[in-house]
Amino acid sequence: MESKVAHDADKIETLLQAREYATQGYATEPWQDTSIQALRTESAKQLAQAITASDARGWWMNFASSYQELRATTRARQGLKP
Repeated sequence: MESKVAHDADKIETLLQAREYATQGYATEPWQDTSIQALRTESAKQLAQAITASDARGWWMNFASSYQELRATTRARQGLKP
């Protein structure tokens, strides 16, 4: 199982790279397709589906805003300034 998960992690990372290059104007569809086809676990397939269904640029904005909220909440709990 560990080898399947490690394999899938590599393929997910490759898929993310391909999506990033696609936002820069490169044709990466074959690269994305082969990465997805090589996935072995159901969870990796679901993750790949979420990656390909999302806006390759928009996810960062969502992550950044949620990170800022989490950081402010954590700092407030610790009694620190935001």
